Amino acid sequence: MCLAVSGRILAIDAGPADDPLWRQAEVDFGGVRQQVSLACLPEARVGDRVLVHVGLALSLVEEEPAQAPSQETDRTSDWTADGTPDQEAAITDPAQTQTQTQTQAMASAAAEPPAAPSAAVVPEADA
Repeated sequence: MCLAVSGRILAIDAGPADDPLWRQAEVDFGGVRQQVSLACLPEARVGDRVLVHVGLALSLVEEEPAQAPSQETDRTSDWTADGTPDQEAAITDPAQTQTQTQTQAMASAAAEPPAAPSAAVVPEADA
């Protein structure tokens, strides 16, 4: 599994002979500053947010304003107080349908008592 982290470009060093393959940036990752290669992002500028993997900026990160919870994004009303799905709630999202089905299956499995062990048949030894 790979991990990429976003950070903000604080400064850019053009490198030798202004070659875009040698551009380096000082990037801030929430207080930690690292030198990052901009070889894959010639369009990157100071102030841009970039996605970095092993010291290489891979892409620009678009910043979207945070949105307030709305009727469509707030699905807490689809669940009852005991944690089971509300059968009367309208389900329009297939992913939510799958999640509710899995939750129902887990709840019913937890409610069932474990099965009694079956008796084993042991053949008698010849004497």
